[in-house]
Amino acid sequence: MEIKRFAVGDAGTNCYLLHCGDGLIVIDPGEIGIRKKLAREKFSKMSVLLTHCHIDHSAGVPELEKDLGAEVYLSKDEFDFFKMGGTLATFLNTDEIDIARPRLLGSRSGVLELYGERIEYFLFPGHTPGSLVYKAGEDLFCGDLLFKNSIGRTDLFGGDEYEMAKSLRGFAAKFGPECRIRPGHMSETDLETELKNNPVLKEYLHYDDLI
Repeated sequence: MEIKRFAVGDAGTNCYLLHCGDGLIVIDPGEIGIRKKLAREKFSKMSVLLTHCHIDHSAGVPELEKDLGAEVYLSKDEFDFFKMGGTLATFLNTDEIDIARPRLLGSRSGVLELYGERIEYFLFPGHTPGSLVYKAGEDLFCGDLLFKNSIGRTDLFGGDEYEMAKSLRGFAAKFGPECRIRPGHMSETDLETELKNNPVLKEYLHYDDLI
């Protein structure tokens, strides 16, 4: 499996491309017109995985779904949030999107078999109610849960600091320090580095009164 990363949209969201044989997995296509950026990629079928539905992670979904026949996966909790205006499109004064045929992931964890690859998913709410982390090998695509030296916001609609604290603790306990963190924004890192150096993560892990 080949992994590519490029920044999309005004927020510089990390969009990831996972080439799996003749299939392409797109994680968080957060830009209108993203189809043009995929013109040089070679694939015959496509799946889209959303870590969460904020517009800076999902803006390109309609064109990939409609024009390229992509299957779009997100958690059931996040789709419920999406239907409540969870993209934040109105808040950001931009057009709302539609997801016509969502493939809803209804359990807290599970496995997707896509194009011969095993993709695990895990529910870690806090940034949004239905945020997912996807694991492919030792790579963790964690959306806006965890960043290099920081964490995702909880002060936006749907955010919950209590849930974020529980999720960060569960995340840190579940995965090995060698796991590569591929976040929704900013630079890539690894869990060992963040456990040692991320001041916000360390605060959540070491102070019981936060949860």
